[in-house]
Amino acid sequence: MLTPQAQARAARFAAGEVRRRVFNPMVRPRWIGRSDRFWYPKEGASGLTYMTVDAATGTQAPSFDHAALAGALSGQTGQDVPADRLPMSSLLIGEDGTARFTA
Repeated sequence: MLTPQAQARAARFAAGEVRRRVFNPMVRPRWIGRSDRFWYPKEGASGLTYMTVDAATGTQAPSFDHAALAGALSGQTGQDVPADRLPMSSLLIGEDGTARFTA
């Protein structure tokens, strides 16, 4: 039998509690053409950032300027589009770095 203190500590590791604290438990790479680069959505406490990784060097950076894209979408739609919650249903990144998406 667990003590009340042990039960309270164990409750912090229940699935719902852990999910609020653990982001990107597994990265699913989307390879960019035949290059050594891939992209993935990086989930964080404040939302998503699409990241591009160079597997040969281990470097990573945002795949595009999220704030600029959010501003452009806001201007076109007349609605507020947060940079960390871009309304993308699909994303393709070409070997030349060009991003294409459906919003």
